[in-house]
Amino acid sequence: MKQKYQTFHYLPYDFGASGASGFEFELFKKTLSLTDFQNKANALEIYYNGERGLTEFVIDCFTKNGKYWKNIGHYTPDFLMIRRDDANKIHKVLIIETKGGVYAEKFKPRKTFMKDEFLRVNNEK
Repeated sequence: MKQKYQTFHYLPYDFGASGASGFEFELFKKTLSLTDFQNKANALEIYYNGERGLTEFVIDCFTKNGKYWKNIGHYTPDFLMIRRDDANKIHKVLIIETKGGVYAEKFKPRKTFMKDEFLRVNNEK
């Protein structure tokens, strides 16, 4: 597999030993093989974030209960894909989650928060 100068911020990392899903490994492998990703001019980077405690990037999720918000816990996205601008500053971040069907129901409240609240507030900023 062709390597890029910036990809993986945590070395060495063994997807199998961590209990990470095959979805995570496949996504990572396929992303690294994309022509757009390998092209340095695109300034794309991908970082694995799916191991809780690996980084400080977590999102506090909430659900609305009447007129109050209730914290439903942390969400640690699996990957962050970053595009930099010409000044090498972060321009956009894509949050990538891989979930097998067995975890879909448990993840539903966090997914709803991300889709309905996080994206709205983030886009306003």
